Amino acid sequence: MNGLTKQINRMLLATLVLMAVSIAGAVYLYAFDQNPPSAIFNSPMPTDKTEYHIGDTIFFLIDYCRYTDVAVTLHTSFSNNLIFNVPSKTFAGAPRGCGTVTGGNIVIPDNLPPGYYKLVGKNEYRVNFLATRYVDWYTTEFEIVK
Repeated sequence: MNGLTKQINRMLLATLVLMAVSIAGAVYLYAFDQNPPSAIFNSPMPTDKTEYHIGDTIFFLIDYCRYTDVAVTLHTSFSNNLIFNVPSKTFAGAPRGCGTVTGGNIVIPDNLPPGYYKLVGKNEYRVNFLATRYVDWYTTEFEIVK
């Protein structure tokens, strides 16, 4: 082999190694980085009451562990035969760790018909530029009366 062939072979090897490292890094970021971002241990989560009126605020008990410190966006819906979405909320700055807290603070909208519902939610964590992680949860059933 002459010098040019050796140099081309080295460049080809370096390119292949760089590609393999890049692919391995991308797979890690996509599949394993901060997965899962949190865990909810008591789904269905108990609500503070079993009967609410229009305009009341729903609170529920959350037993959780949070494994990341990225912001979380909560997508919440009232669910029975009807799916009624409430505006999403984003929270930043929550620390890592485990605990039991009272959460929710969801006001029952005026245009929600009476009936039996449960809250169904999806927590969205944008953990890096390649991956978004989701944690699903729901509450116990409750009644909304006029």
